[in-house]
Amino acid sequence: MTPERAAAVGALLERVPGWAAGRPEVTAVGLCGSWAAARARDDSDVDLVVLTARRADLAADLGWLAGLCGGPATVDRVRDWGPHLTEVRAVLVDGLEVEVGLADLAWAATDPVDPGTERVVTDAWVTLYDPGDALGSLTHAVHRRPAADVVVTEDLVRRLLAEQHPDLADHALVHADGGWDNEMYRLGDDLAVRLPRREVAAELAANEHRWLPRLAPLLRLRLPAPVRTGRPTRGFPYPWGVVPWLPGAPAWREPVAGRTAWAADLADALADLHVAAPTDAPVNPFRSGPLANRDEAVRQRLLVPVPGLPDAGRLQAVWRDALAAPPLLGPPTWVHGDPHPANLLVASGRLVALVDFGDLTAGDPATDLATAWLTFDEVGRAAFRDRLMARGALDGPTWRRARGWALSMGLTMVRRASDPAIGGIGRHALGQLLAEPGPPAS
Repeated sequence: MTPERAAAVGALLERVPGWAAGRPEVTAVGLCGSWAAARARDDSDVDLVVLTARRADLAADLGWLAGLCGGPATVDRVRDWGPHLTEVRAVLVDGLEVEVGLADLAWAATDPVDPGTERVVTDAWVTLYDPGDALGSLTHAVHRRPAADVVVTEDLVRRLLAEQHPDLADHALVHADGGWDNEMYRLGDDLAVRLPRREVAAELAANEHRWLPRLAPLLRLRLPAPVRTGRPTRGFPYPWGVVPWLPGAPAWREPVAGRTAWAADLADALADLHVAAPTDAPVNPFRSGPLANRDEAVRQRLLVPVPGLPDAGRLQAVWRDALAAPPLLGPPTWVHGDPHPANLLVASGRLVALVDFGDLTAGDPATDLATAWLTFDEVGRAAFRDRLMARGALDGPTWRRARGWALSMGLTMVRRASDPAIGGIGRHALGQLLAEPGPPAS
């Protein structure tokens, strides 16, 4: 993408919140399409949805368009898309095409969500202005847990145990957790049964079953390494496992300042994990490649304002510095892929477990060290870094690349409207990056 086109789109998106705040008839504004998905090209148009109670008035009088576009624009077409949406397509003087969907309030209804609305929001969506949380309610409704490919029930779990691990079949069984990809049942006091509910999770489960028993002895923290595994059957087509029941609560629930107490423990765990990975280790394209593979997506996400974090220029400097850092020189190491506060378990003020190895891969240890910004404040980050340095597990280029990974992950996470905890972790990381003075030393 040319710098000129990126600058034009960035200026347009920066104008949106102020423009909307000055128009009382505008309820909310969202970005959709290729720019929201960070996969735009030079010839991609900018797709906006303006939620308003006065759709017909705005469609009839386009005087508002110049303020939104920052100058004169040639209207290419105005047409209705169904009963709740009017499309206004305009071309700016620099050739940038802007498509504004004027949507009435019924377009964002959540009971039920209109199928057309759901397609738009599901494909890619970033909320730019929403003081009344009208779009927040919509995105939460759309990004609900996906339907299961196989429905997991207590009866199914008991049947699988009876068939394959009959000595465990009579233990107490209680549903403990259900995520997007897996269901978890507590089994007795010390075990749990973890089963994929979607086909996409089956390969990840197989990876964990193969590799976690080999990795667990390396770390001082507990891992969900299976103590028993289950094979696919006619009634359940995926591998499943019996794992230790790991006590504790996700670290994101703990105040950030309290995490400093175990920053060195996390540093030790990651230093222990970051040994050379075998050639047949899992490959995760989102975590295993060099940071430069994320360049275009990060640059496009930096063009989209994050409410409350306006200084995109400083974040761009962080990204440039990370890309300029020397690459990993040694062999790829084991990488957890997501050691952020939602995957760290804490009990009685201590870090006790590292969970969710679905992104496990061979790659650059800097990927995992992004947790320094995702998890800690300045004090905790210093303790984390000091322990890594003492272990000989960190150098200047790796720390710079880790900052870049923190930025990439933070920009992705802050858009996770479906999970406020993950969104909060992303916002925290971006705030920590902005709070640091200047580029990191090499």
